[in-house]
Amino acid sequence: MSSTESDLLEALVADFDFKTLESLTNEYNIFEALNVVRSEKHHSNFLAFLFNPMSKHGLGDTFLRHFLNKLELDSIPSDLLQVVVERETDFIDLLIYDKERKFACIIENKIDSGEHSDQLSRYYLSIRQRFPDIEPIKLFLTPDGIPTQQENSGYIPVSYTIVVTVLEEILNTHSASLGVDIVVTIRHYIQILRRHIVTNPKIRDFCRKIYSQHQKAIDLIIEYMPSDREKIQACLEEKIKSTKGIVLEHSTQSYISFSPESWTQIDLFNHAEGWMHSKHGLIFNIRNDVDSIVISLRIGPLPKEDRDYLYNLIQESDLFRDRNKHSEQFTSIARFKIMGDSEATGRTLEAIYKVIDTQWNIFLQDFLPPIEAFIIENLG
Repeated sequence: MSSTESDLLEALVADFDFKTLESLTNEYNIFEALNVVRSEKHHSNFLAFLFNPMSKHGLGDTFLRHFLNKLELDSIPSDLLQVVVERETDFIDLLIYDKERKFACIIENKIDSGEHSDQLSRYYLSIRQRFPDIEPIKLFLTPDGIPTQQENSGYIPVSYTIVVTVLEEILNTHSASLGVDIVVTIRHYIQILRRHIVTNPKIRDFCRKIYSQHQKAIDLIIEYMPSDREKIQACLEEKIKSTKGIVLEHSTQSYISFSPESWTQIDLFNHAEGWMHSKHGLIFNIRNDVDSIVISLRIGPLPKEDRDYLYNLIQESDLFRDRNKHSEQFTSIARFKIMGDSEATGRTLEAIYKVIDTQWNIFLQDFLPPIEAFIIENLG
């Protein structure tokens, strides 16, 4: 990095507005700590909690009434204290109803995902069959209040901005009568909605001002931003480094190699030549293609006698049924899929991290132990 580039970045970091923006976005938030800021399921769960008059928030039907009133809808019961709030009934994100008052409301919640075929029509028909004498209100809740793709669906587009507005109004008028924990939780929820879901005018203005004053520095940061593959690489590296008894051998964007610490003492494995940055002749290798992540156990470039001995040995065990044909340099003898092409399609990085976490635990608990034990028993 040149001295000019360094000076640009130092000026950005020292900028008062930049520090103010950091303070606005770095404050602790429980929803960020739980890594659920863009999870539709968790947003729906929390909204169900707020909508339900029987929840232990002390609001009664205040949030639900204020929310519906903002939409200026007709035929809303004045008393919503008896409503039932259901999650995922017939796959409907949120269903709110009061049979006695002939009221029902379907809410389809979308953060990042799109609509699926005729799902909205199916939800409506499902409720009409369940409550033949009730015409449900149909709401399509998104960050920007966009309409549905399905023409004439009858779903009313609703923005998360309304959720923020209602919650802020409630805190302004009801904070004194609510429990401290509820007030803090609602403030945290408003905070993550403004940070991640809807436009925060204050943050937007700070960002525009900072960019106009430090455009070259920010463009430089963007130029060096890690790619999705690099982010996944970092995630996989962290899994390996944080696992006791596992040694990270080498890492690139495409390949990450590691081995059980117990194998490093086996003399047979310590004579490989031409194998990346390791002398170990038997190594686990992760191929990171973003849309496909696979762990393979590979025999490396050991002396021919050692390679042949090892390959003949593993043929005696069913643990290595997924082996390739013996070659002179690299031979894959076992495979464990973390994620395949079809599983990666349409997934966010957050979703991919969750898959990696789940599959890594399965690898450690089910796949690795018998293989490690076989090697130690026969070669240790």
